[in-house]
Amino acid sequence: MAGNVAHESALPVIVAQPMFFEPDNFQNALASAQSVTPRADIQAIIVPQHLLASSLIAEQVKRASGRPISSVVIIGPNHFNAGVERIASAAAVWQTEFGEATSGSALTEKFIGDLGLLGDAGVFVNEHAIGAVVPFVKYYLPDAKILPIVFNSYATPQDAEKVSVWLADNLPRDSLVIYSIDFSHYLPREEADLKDLETRAFIEGEQVSRIMALGNDHLDSPASLAAALLYADTKNLHADIVAIKNSDDFSVERTQETTSYFIITFSPVDAPEKRKATTLLFAGDVMLSRAVGDAMIRRKDWCWPFRLASDFTRKADIFFGNLEGPISARGKSIGSPYPFRADPKAVEGLLCAGFDVMSVANNHIGDWGRPAAEDTFRILYENNIAYAGGGFDASEAHAAKVIEANGATFGFLAYTPYAPRSIIASEHESGVASFSVDAMIEDIAAARDGSDAVIVSLHFGDEYAQEENSDQRNWAHAAIDAGAKLVIGHHPHVVQRVEHYKDGSIAYSLGNFVFDQTFSSHTMEGLLLKVVFERGEIASIAQIKVEISNSFQAIIEQE
Repeated sequence: MAGNVAHESALPVIVAQPMFFEPDNFQNALASAQSVTPRADIQAIIVPQHLLASSLIAEQVKRASGRPISSVVIIGPNHFNAGVERIASAAAVWQTEFGEATSGSALTEKFIGDLGLLGDAGVFVNEHAIGAVVPFVKYYLPDAKILPIVFNSYATPQDAEKVSVWLADNLPRDSLVIYSIDFSHYLPREEADLKDLETRAFIEGEQVSRIMALGNDHLDSPASLAAALLYADTKNLHADIVAIKNSDDFSVERTQETTSYFIITFSPVDAPEKRKATTLLFAGDVMLSRAVGDAMIRRKDWCWPFRLASDFTRKADIFFGNLEGPISARGKSIGSPYPFRADPKAVEGLLCAGFDVMSVANNHIGDWGRPAAEDTFRILYENNIAYAGGGFDASEAHAAKVIEANGATFGFLAYTPYAPRSIIASEHESGVASFSVDAMIEDIAAARDGSDAVIVSLHFGDEYAQEENSDQRNWAHAAIDAGAKLVIGHHPHVVQRVEHYKDGSIAYSLGNFVFDQTFSSHTMEGLLLKVVFERGEIASIAQIKVEISNSFQAIIEQE
């Protein structure tokens, strides 16, 4: 373990964590960061302190090194509740593989004096929240002085606020704040993923009070994370969750006790005119039954189909897909030759992927009757995923589901000409929207009153045909003519072309995103459509290829 050693200076000397004296481990971490481009806009970062994830620390510190930095504040938990104070700091020297990293005595002494602390270096002797990060600071920012701060487990919301206010008032402009925080602890991967989804929601909602109430099953230092959000709010910084990882991602074998890692950067909020840009991401057919469902059940991993794609898909402001079949444990098969029905726990996969809205207007949503379809609506609603094209009556099925992002509103409508009559919604019965061009035009007109942009999902076309048919063109053109900005198509299970028509765009078929149609290479690939809107208008469109592995995981070909 780390310990004090003799040193000629007046400052106590602390040996950094022993892992950093193992050149192979440290060099591997540095090698992983070689392709990272430093940025000048990053003011603060959140990194793990778990030595297994040292590559993530290296990548983030390098990413934040794109400007001159004189002072680095490292904030984390006081794991052993060493010392007698809820907040601790001290001036010290850390010995690292790359030489000595020294506290900025003047800044540290001011922090200690202003907050009335004792300045206890003994707190930091075995504290890896600081020791795991210092070597990377020394490597990428060799001249920076360090201000170490730790919160013990009794720290209060007032403590977090006190630290954040002091930092906002006293840090030089050429400073970087590093929050050294590990997240969920001692949980199997699937449980950790669910806890991480809750934590992510609290971070994105800037819910400091909820964060302070979290324990080790969510994160190891609520006060450190609360201080990060409070500091960001004071300095008008935007939190960008770059990735969420788990110790299982760095291990050969899955374990029952894992640790989660959030990688977050904080940079100044863009100018108001730039904040109007909103990124929407569209996927094709998502089927969580049959062999896909078996793969999740066998691995006890409901996030399995999306695990390799979620870091990318969750970055979108709004993520849309077509849910091919109900999510339910009820109902009776109505006799479809391919009846789909996913386990209710499969919604955890949709949450992992970051879906915000899904079309339920397709030919499989009624495979197990109205009870299963209604369960699907309830499960999606309870998990904050909007559903378009269906509802508990015709009025809901035909009403646009409006989602707000970055101050802009997007109305989603969904239809299919292939739903059996038994699942069409009526005035008093649940189901999907009935399809006709006239009804669609009427719905678009109503949606435009409450939305900056209307998006129409159409489950249409010929299965396995790589070109759209005349009905697809006519119906999609009618939607754009009526005022929709985008038409998103699916059902053929293969990719069809993207057409720019008048003031809108049409993706005739995005193919499959998650499916088990292994009989063809074309059905084991799909397309993501990334659309950036500015002030309700399409600013850019990118087509991103997706491959489905033989184990039914979506793999994204990055831009």
